[in-house]
Amino acid sequence: MNRNAFLSAVKLCFAVLLMNVSYATAWTVSDEEFFYDGSGSNDGIGTKSWNSKEIIDGQGMIGVGVNGVADPFAPGTCPQVKNCKTDDCFENWLPDADSTRQTGLYLSTYYTPKCPDSNWKGFSYFGAVPDAGFAMRSWSGMKPYDSSPSFFHPKLSMPNKGISGMYGAIRPPWHMQPWSAECVGSDCGDKVRVAVVVDHEVASASAPAGTQLQQNTRIVFLQNACDRSSMPCQFEFNSRALCKGVYCGFIKIEGADAAQGGIPYVAGFVGQPGETATAPNTGKPIWTSWGSPTQTDTFNKKRFQLEISWNQLRNILESMDLQRGGNGSRESIASTFGENWDVKSNWTMIDAGFGQEIYNPARNNRAYVGGSVQRLWVVAVSH
Repeated sequence: MNRNAFLSAVKLCFAVLLMNVSYATAWTVSDEEFFYDGSGSNDGIGTKSWNSKEIIDGQGMIGVGVNGVADPFAPGTCPQVKNCKTDDCFENWLPDADSTRQTGLYLSTYYTPKCPDSNWKGFSYFGAVPDAGFAMRSWSGMKPYDSSPSFFHPKLSMPNKGISGMYGAIRPPWHMQPWSAECVGSDCGDKVRVAVVVDHEVASASAPAGTQLQQNTRIVFLQNACDRSSMPCQFEFNSRALCKGVYCGFIKIEGADAAQGGIPYVAGFVGQPGETATAPNTGKPIWTSWGSPTQTDTFNKKRFQLEISWNQLRNILESMDLQRGGNGSRESIASTFGENWDVKSNWTMIDAGFGQEIYNPARNNRAYVGGSVQRLWVVAVSH
């Protein structure tokens, strides 16, 4: 499906959405936009995998990755299968009324990970709902009904020790340019922005002492005029709709995430409307919230809206460069994001979606989070 056909299918949805978005000042909306609500070509699940760095099939479908390890202690499970990318590793289940209670959406079908040899199934699952959105439930620790280990467990070693979860992403068949909106006059570095508008719901959550649950918006931005054979060229933006348990309320910027092949990332909480987040190592602004703040427990559907200006993007890249041992200069940033990183039209959004993450260092805990994203809009704007 080409870009124009994809957007025309959701034109009426944009009109409805515009009436419900909060603005700091009036927006000028460009043609560069991405919209998902479960409709069109995204009503099915594309690539599914365990522990895979690349989960997207590149055709505008949903890809899903399950992070964690198949339990190595229970006999006859999956000790020999460490990375599974086939439908043999997932089972398509029939409707379950519990999905509404657990995720906020009724799933007509859903997928749960399983062992291809023993057919042992996990308690995490995910599914797409046409014209409604995408839902998932992540489970960590012992089984719900006895003290034996469940199918998937937190990672037992670094990187990401103690962490498991799932993430789903949609890669559209074109690359939108998030900082490409036209700007007239001065201060275009502040006026030109990308807006990220997402409707989240968290319907179930349990975080025993010492654990943490997250539900996040996840977007990957790429500097397209960059040699990806020799440098990362991209970074992941990860904002929290939910953070329940320990270690919440902070922003983290890394120059290289070992769990994702060394790409930089920025992650953290979302403030109150009008509140601007700052980089912990420079104190410079990196995004502004105009919607709901990060929640600490279950909630009905809420709209989260963030804006990242061109100047704030530059601050994010500077902070990442410092974390990598650079000096934050233009030349130093170019060693990670390419010589032409400071050209707006070179930046693209390559995928967008959401995920859940559980930090559960004790294997005898039962921790879980279930929720959904019912609308996701990424659009280039100018104030």
